[in-house]
Amino acid sequence: MFQTLSSEVAATEAGRERWRSAARRAGWLLALVSIAWVLRPILSNARDLSGRIAAGPLTLTIALSSVIYGVLSIALMATAWWWLTGVYGTRGRPRRAIAVWARTWVAKYFPGNVGHYVGRQLLAAEIGQRQVVVVAASALEVVGQLAVGAAIVLSGVGGRFRSLRGEPPAGSTLSTGLLLLAIVAAVVAWPLIDFGLRRSPVIRDRLGGLPKLSSVQLVANLGPALVLYAVSFVAFGTVLWALVQAGWLSAASPVGWAEAVWVYTASWAVGFVVVGAPAGLGVREATITLLLTDAMGRSDAATAALAFRFVTLLGDLVTAGIGWWVGRSATGPGDPAGEPR
Repeated sequence: MFQTLSSEVAATEAGRERWRSAARRAGWLLALVSIAWVLRPILSNARDLSGRIAAGPLTLTIALSSVIYGVLSIALMATAWWWLTGVYGTRGRPRRAIAVWARTWVAKYFPGNVGHYVGRQLLAAEIGQRQVVVVAASALEVVGQLAVGAAIVLSGVGGRFRSLRGEPPAGSTLSTGLLLLAIVAAVVAWPLIDFGLRRSPVIRDRLGGLPKLSSVQLVANLGPALVLYAVSFVAFGTVLWALVQAGWLSAASPVGWAEAVWVYTASWAVGFVVVGAPAGLGVREATITLLLTDAMGRSDAATAALAFRFVTLLGDLVTAGIGWWVGRSATGPGDPAGEPR
């Protein structure tokens, strides 16, 4: 009997691994196809692009934006994750948690786009947290980011439809309704994810379980993280807008600030949900290119998307560097690794 059960478990795990492997390969293939699609108009229109792009200002903006992107990632995203570690555990001083988050952030470029989550689990002892608390914080992070991202994307859908019909890009009932729906969904998502985490056999039986929280406790604990995620989407969308504003020779940017925030958020969401594409590589660039083509033309939009990838790549290295420095400064001689200072 036990041998039969073991065989069934092994077969189930083998089947899951086949699906995961297939998803990773599909993600990589989609990433490569997307990269080729983005690069094609740039290469075929290189001469025309050189007459429209301000190379010096664009390069300088990429360099400055990379530093800003890295610092904002720490100030907003890492801080939000530190806050979420206190939902089910004891929230220590932020430096250790921020160091763990930042040092593992570049692992998202590894195949599968989950390396940063694995890295947090491996370094959990450094912030004095149980494995189950770190799992829960990362799960809450994913849900929170997707909820806020959905609210921003849906808030711009109505205006996008009006633009496609050639109407003025004014506010619309559709946008307002979708935004309200997204906010309601975000509020409902927290109790659901709490219920799912506490009922998960892995968390309940193997990792020691999680305490039950009231709805008021959930909202009070998760609200600040939602605000930080909303600010981060706006901030990173502003970086995309600044690239277009500074990098093109036209007197005024063809892309408005609100549209850039919307485009960035949509590209992030698409890149996040595509399993296997490391850090959304190629997929995010293709989404930005597609959404900005009407305003800029395909070759210019593809160039802006590629420039933004340089910003995020360099910015992630800045984030990792800050994490390394913070991690060193947070631990002194004889300082227990598992206790926050």
